[in-house]
Amino acid sequence: MKPGRSPFERFQIPYTFKPNLSVGEAVAAAVVAFLRILLGSLLFAFWGAYSLAALTRIRSWFWRAALAAPLIILFLVLFALLMLAITAVGRRLACERQTPE
Repeated sequence: MKPGRSPFERFQIPYTFKPNLSVGEAVAAAVVAFLRILLGSLLFAFWGAYSLAALTRIRSWFWRAALAAPLIILFLVLFALLMLAITAVGRRLACERQTPE
């Protein structure tokens, strides 16, 4: 450890953005973050509500338990695909903005 550094500086949170963003890049990053939160929440809300409705219609406890795991796994896969799609669209828009016309 360097003598002039605090021991807490070793635990700095890494950033995934450029330190010097332009206004347009900052707005785009904020919109992507907002879309992730909004669309992820909507997916969770609708998936949870319809999964609960489907599970409550099943009378057998065995079939409820058997169906719960695939529903959870499918939700996680869809959530991951949604996040990947939002990231891909955000990167594509960022690349289009950077290329000179």
